[in-house]
Amino acid sequence: MKLIIPIIIVLLMVTGCVIQKCPNCENGPPYPNAHRIYRGKWYDTYECGRYLMDHNCYQKAITLFAQSLMENPTDTRYARSYSTHFVKDYFPNREQGIAWYFLGDYEKAHHALSISISQFPSEKAHFFLDRVNQKKFKTLGIAPTKPHIVIDQLNANNVLLSASYPVNISGRVTDPQYISHISIANIHVFQDYSKKDITFSHHLYLAEGEHPVDILAKNLNEGQSLCKIVVHVDRTGPEIVFMSNDPSNLSGYVYDTNGLKHIQLNDRIIQCHSQERMPFQMNLTQTSIDMIKAEDMAGNVTIRKHPIFRQTYHQTHQLFAESSQKKLYSDIPKNGFEKIYIFVQDWKPFDYCYLPEMCIQGEIYSLHPLKELSINNRPISDHLDRHLIFSKKIHLDPGVNHVKIIAIDVNGYQNEQTITLTRYIPEAEKIKNRFRISIYPFEFTPENLHNSKYLNALLTVMSRQNRFKIIPRIKKTLQKTFWRFVSLKVQDELVDASIYGRIIKSPKDIEIYLPLISLNSQILGYADVYIPLKCQNDLNNAMKRLIKKLKYKFPKSYGAAVRQDNYYCTKSEQWQPFMHNIPLGWPAIFYREITHDPVRGSEQEVLGVSQIVRSEKNRFCVLQQNFNRKAPRLMVILK
Repeated sequence: MKLIIPIIIVLLMVTGCVIQKCPNCENGPPYPNAHRIYRGKWYDTYECGRYLMDHNCYQKAITLFAQSLMENPTDTRYARSYSTHFVKDYFPNREQGIAWYFLGDYEKAHHALSISISQFPSEKAHFFLDRVNQKKFKTLGIAPTKPHIVIDQLNANNVLLSASYPVNISGRVTDPQYISHISIANIHVFQDYSKKDITFSHHLYLAEGEHPVDILAKNLNEGQSLCKIVVHVDRTGPEIVFMSNDPSNLSGYVYDTNGLKHIQLNDRIIQCHSQERMPFQMNLTQTSIDMIKAEDMAGNVTIRKHPIFRQTYHQTHQLFAESSQKKLYSDIPKNGFEKIYIFVQDWKPFDYCYLPEMCIQGEIYSLHPLKELSINNRPISDHLDRHLIFSKKIHLDPGVNHVKIIAIDVNGYQNEQTITLTRYIPEAEKIKNRFRISIYPFEFTPENLHNSKYLNALLTVMSRQNRFKIIPRIKKTLQKTFWRFVSLKVQDELVDASIYGRIIKSPKDIEIYLPLISLNSQILGYADVYIPLKCQNDLNNAMKRLIKKLKYKFPKSYGAAVRQDNYYCTKSEQWQPFMHNIPLGWPAIFYREITHDPVRGSEQEVLGVSQIVRSEKNRFCVLQQNFNRKAPRLMVILK
């Protein structure tokens, strides 16, 4: 009798395991995991439901997902089953919502997908929620609306005047039927998912001149709006033309084709109200207060400080009151005086710069009126005289840049000046000081998928960005558990975090998930993309979207550090903690500018590394550090 009771219990347990099994799908092959013991737990019913979904047995799948939700109602990437065991990519609400979508019950689908997004947002859930909203609009016969587009800083003629490089086009789009697409000049503007209200900011790399630009916005109900604007790029400052020869009483005019904002004569400011030409007259004191400054409507500035008037005229020639060092700016012929003299302020023939843009400002003296003045073969003025001051902003690429100024007078005489500039990258902004990430080969679900094309596509896209320093790794054999990355601290002493990407592939779609995992096994953030079956060959765009998501969530922000209590706080207009997901503890670099040069920029010295301890709107705070040397102007940049 004592022996019979244990036998009966064992038989009951075995019988129970055998009786419970995943129902087969009439439209597909047998359940692939039939060899495993099926206990009817939430993770068993969820896995079975996914199998039924893959083969279009949606009603059966909904029943199984409902069973899973009774035991574990939360969608997550890592659902604890028992002890230290986890079920990866557990999304019963999302999958149930997708099943309701294919069965045509859009209200239940909307409810289930909204719950999934509130618990753990995923691109797949947003993708199908958009499809649900589209079907609801069509089913209810709701007429399409037109998105409302508002562009910042437009004038009355729909012209955006800008002196920056690149040009930033920002604005806001609103629509009750969810904005699904925004493009500027046929370039798609990144947005994480469809929303009713989207604030956007997009850079266009435009040359100087006028550029027609179309801004297109679409909603989920096939409504669209097109906003046509003209971007006028003006990087040439106002021309200050001198007419008088009297060193004590200076007169002339200021000219700019796009209109003048104001001019300043010593301590007197004259508003110009967008006039193209503004005459002036001023008495020179021959002291340091002498100054003439002009600003145009695009924000370009031309300035000349004491001494303003340099010329001495004679009947047959000109003499210039310049030092022998500055004579190097002009190639004076041996047989006489120069007919056109070009003086470049602040810059030497061979110089350097740490800024992405230089402002070249110069002065032209000529015996005869000028016919043409150009910089790098681009005319900068058609309103010329014998004596003028000009300015122009020029974008500099890293490395060697050449700036060539050519002046031609009405008699055809020509003089030119060439400046060779080497642009350096400041130390704190170099890629070696960015957040260091090691990337391991993808983990595949199902496990029999091993394809290096996914990793190669990711590494190719990552190598083109400048936000993170990428360190590819070879995957080592570790204990096969969820916590296999606990040994990262030993393996990757030179990195700040690692990416163990995961690809979840089904007969209908692919989902790619990239978690950013710190050395102490904390998930700092993640990015994911959803690729439908028809787009599975477009891996490059999918990987680009992944990286855009990472850069959006972890922006590079910097600014001057101000000490407050035990912290250093940095103001940054771009810092919006509700938009980004940089967690507390993210590393930040303290640095100082070695030489504070507003014209050339400055090399930087890295002083130490701290971490974020507070995050607020338009500012973040980092822990105070002790430095070996004093830094009067301390700066902070996120790693």
